[in-house]
Amino acid sequence: MHAPTSPASPVRTEAEVRADLAAAYRLAAINGWDDTVYTHLSASVPGEPGHYLINRFGLMFDEVSASSLVKVDLRGRVVDGSGARVNPSGFAIHGAVHAARPELECVIHLHSPWGVALAMLPGGLQPTSQWAMRLHGRLGRHPYEGLALGAAEQQRLVAALGALDGLILEHHGPLVVGRTVAEAYMLMHCARARRGGAAARHGGPRRPAAGRGRGAGGAHLQSMGGRRQRARRRRRVARAAPPPRPRRARLPRLKPTEPPTAAQGPRPMPTIRVELFAGRTADQKRALAQALTEAAVKTLGGSPDGVDVVFYDIQRHDWATGGQLWSDKAPPPRPAG
Repeated sequence: MHAPTSPASPVRTEAEVRADLAAAYRLAAINGWDDTVYTHLSASVPGEPGHYLINRFGLMFDEVSASSLVKVDLRGRVVDGSGARVNPSGFAIHGAVHAARPELECVIHLHSPWGVALAMLPGGLQPTSQWAMRLHGRLGRHPYEGLALGAAEQQRLVAALGALDGLILEHHGPLVVGRTVAEAYMLMHCARARRGGAAARHGGPRRPAAGRGRGAGGAHLQSMGGRRQRARRRRRVARAAPPPRPRRARLPRLKPTEPPTAAQGPRPMPTIRVELFAGRTADQKRALAQALTEAAVKTLGGSPDGVDVVFYDIQRHDWATGGQLWSDKAPPPRPAG
């Protein structure tokens, strides 16, 4: 997919947008973000205000191609003369967002398992990973009001979105927006940090299942005949089955670090470096720095004064490196000259 545009980038063509949107559908299918034929990724058509591209109703995400995308208006009515079937009620959310934010190219709304789980949590996306920190303070919330989306709810939804990067539709799923299809896709990629949080909470060694073969229910397995039957069954399985796969080593469960003793001396405290999209206020950064500092002290011990949280303000098209340094322990650098 094409990278997010900058002010100096040339105007995109409909063919480019079609190729990017079809690629995003197929990548979503590969990642398991699809919900059979439901939910949508939509994009505005360059040079045609009020016209948008959406998937043909009935196609799975991995069946969508650039040529099969259908052109619709804000109400979800087909305008390209193809007569293709679309889901106009499903486009109601997308149409409202496109109408309120015409500077955007793409809107993505999913029902992925991790997205619905995120929408069920009152606290939403927590800034506990570098994926999540990309969207810290950039996702709004919209309460669930049922399946139908009327004009009044459309107004409430776009008011909750405002100038943010997306919404958590409570008990429904995540929605993100972007100036290009690629940007919207990457924002949804960051929002999947919810899946990493779930793995962290539920990971670690599993307890062994309750033993069988003992007590009244399994007494017959202790007989000589039961042992012979099991031995014959194991031999048959060994002859027919492929060689066993090597077992993966289980990682030990992490334990809280004990604070250092006086003999050990003070433990060196970390410098936490975080990249954030530009636009956060100093108060928002101080609140996040305080939360990260408290987490570091709780884990490592020591003093909050020894933890330095450094933020890099990056523009939304600068995905990898760069940006302006901001630290809660030191003033920002003065401009040269």
